[in-house]
Amino acid sequence: MASVIELALQLDRLSKALPMPRGFSLGDTMHEYQRALCPLPVLILQQAVDMIIDGRVERKSNTFPRVGEIAQLCAKLNGEEEKATTKLARGPEQKMYRYKLPKSKILASDITRDKAKQMADNGAVPRKCIWCPGPIGNAAYGDLYAPDPDWQPAVPVE
Repeated sequence: MASVIELALQLDRLSKALPMPRGFSLGDTMHEYQRALCPLPVLILQQAVDMIIDGRVERKSNTFPRVGEIAQLCAKLNGEEEKATTKLARGPEQKMYRYKLPKSKILASDITRDKAKQMADNGAVPRKCIWCPGPIGNAAYGDLYAPDPDWQPAVPVE
């Protein structure tokens, strides 16, 4: 398992190699990174960070990766891809929801829900695209996925 210090060292390496996305603050979301990445073996985390920095992973953006992106890569390296696709989000009524990320292609990243709706209304993307919020500390900006017929809406966490 990765300690908080080992995680911080790996995130520091990433922050020195890649620019931060607009509106993103690592300090505000550090607990999300800790919760998702500290249970992983240190060597898997280091390998994932090396792959991201070296450009050996196909990514939608060249900015600092969100926690889900690192977790998915670590899960693939660790053979647990399904666990990495389950996310938590906070709804407007401050209730927690659990959802699975769509398996479809990301059409736009780091956009608001309103911007995603506007893009669909203007015909820039299909109407049935799926917008998923970012991490809890930065949930206003998320990713817009192509339609996925197998995707299920979020369910409340009891």
